[in-house]
Amino acid sequence: RIFHYACTDDGTTGRSLSLVSKYIHDTSEPYKLQSISISGADNAARFVLALRRTPPQHRRVTHLHISNDATVQPILAPHDSGQPSSPIVRATTRAVEVIPGVRWYKKYKCLKENVDHNVRCMQTNRHRDESIFTAFLQILHFTAPTLRTLNVNFESRWKIIPAHVNAGLDFVPIRSLPLLTSLTVRYYALFHSEVDESLFVDNQGEDGMALLPQLRYLDLEGFRIRSHPFDLYEWIGRVAPGLMFLRLPMRMVNGLAAALGRGLSGGEQTAEYQVHGDSVKPRANSDRSNTHPILLPPSLRRVYIQLSPPPTACCVTFPLEQEQGAYLSAVEELRALERRDERVVVVAFDFDWECANRVAGGTGHA
Repeated sequence: RIFHYACTDDGTTGRSLSLVSKYIHDTSEPYKLQSISISGADNAARFVLALRRTPPQHRRVTHLHISNDATVQPILAPHDSGQPSSPIVRATTRAVEVIPGVRWYKKYKCLKENVDHNVRCMQTNRHRDESIFTAFLQILHFTAPTLRTLNVNFESRWKIIPAHVNAGLDFVPIRSLPLLTSLTVRYYALFHSEVDESLFVDNQGEDGMALLPQLRYLDLEGFRIRSHPFDLYEWIGRVAPGLMFLRLPMRMVNGLAAALGRGLSGGEQTAEYQVHGDSVKPRANSDRSNTHPILLPPSLRRVYIQLSPPPTACCVTFPLEQEQGAYLSAVEELRALERRDERVVVVAFDFDWECANRVAGGTGHA
């Protein structure tokens, strides 16, 4: 039991115990993989190999955090375009540029080199993303029976991973994560499009069992994409029927009142809002969940709604005053829902900044 309590970090303790002695290595082996943090495609691929070599009874990964590479292949000019330091070189360069076509050729050559460099960077980033995504699917297949907490942080520098990516397995959709109690997903892609998640997970579960039967906490606040499935609440209720705590970004709360069983009707019905990025655009009330409510699990105790920052002049599509008005109306609608339903908690967008400032000994104001 000592090893059970000791191996709760990112896997460092488990690796260290393996080097102490043969006795400690053998005794700690069932516990050394119980808490793992993986960052980067290379580390993820190495962990897949380690899982393949580990006997099934020792693959007891209960806490897993996985993220793609923290460092991004930069999309920058391949060379320094600054002025040469030597006065003679500068004077000679200016004289040569007087010749017709020379200046144009220099600019064209520089532009072409930059474009070629950027293409290579995007190809490299796409390969990284696909590699870690493939490794993640393999890791999930090996660890699904024992996982209790899962934290996924995936930021694509290219686009969403295609649904046909080959995970290198005799691929069968995951039918259940029977012990998972906490799931946090942070996801962003430059170009997001719909993907059929049934290629990776079986929404119907195994033998009629829900995909996430023990899930109690679901955090989707880190979903930074422009759209989300229209049947989001139906999906949550189906795969996680025992959910107790749900955290959502402001952009994903369309139809929440109806999904909670608090839908408005008649003269009380208010406008819905279409969210693009961090901006809120007014739209007609066409969300089907208002006329056909799909309730979230009755076990739900809290729904935390993380507000987006208010729109600013640098990041708007419509006139700023119109977007600010839509944003304030949307916030007021959420505040009204918070007053009516004790399960709803609206979290200000600078909440984390205030906490961090207080811990640092500040005043608590960002």
